[in-house]
Amino acid sequence: MTGLMKKINTIIFIIIMLFLIGLIIFIFISTLFAVYTLFHKLILFITKNNPVSIYMSITAVLILYAYIPNIIGTLFVKFLNLGSSVKTNILERYINSIELIRVKLIIYFLAFLIVAITSVEDYMDLNIIKISIWSEVKPFILQAVVTFIAYDRFHKAFSDEFPSIKIELTTIFKRLIILFKNK
Repeated sequence: MTGLMKKINTIIFIIIMLFLIGLIIFIFISTLFAVYTLFHKLILFITKNNPVSIYMSITAVLILYAYIPNIIGTLFVKFLNLGSSVKTNILERYINSIELIRVKLIIYFLAFLIVAITSVEDYMDLNIIKISIWSEVKPFILQAVVTFIAYDRFHKAFSDEFPSIKIELTTIFKRLIILFKNK
């Protein structure tokens, strides 16, 4: 009987773990769509230009998820938990899971796949992805991916160079102060 109980407990544990993993993935994907929709509506309200709104929203989602996915997830889970009297530890599990996943690496991998698929589609004049919305969204995604990569490289270069920039700016300001004191 104890062997059967161990098997049942193992199956229950696996089911619970799969449920939690599914819940965390659902929260992550839901936050992607929620943040995109929020940015899309806000930018559309400001610019009144749907293509600009789509492009800027996708770019914003890529940048936010590459740099602060745990903050976005935390805000989303807290928002979902506002009306609930039952407090869960899903937020802690979500944050721990997001820290294990390298979101920026996943974004780069997806960017590589999107660019490769689009290039093959363009050169061979065929549709690899046969979803109707893909042809409408593809130009926006490509531009957003290029913008994200350019921003990420700029951010990395600036972060690497910031200590020397700070020293140079300090030197320039000291020289300016000396120059103005002498006049």
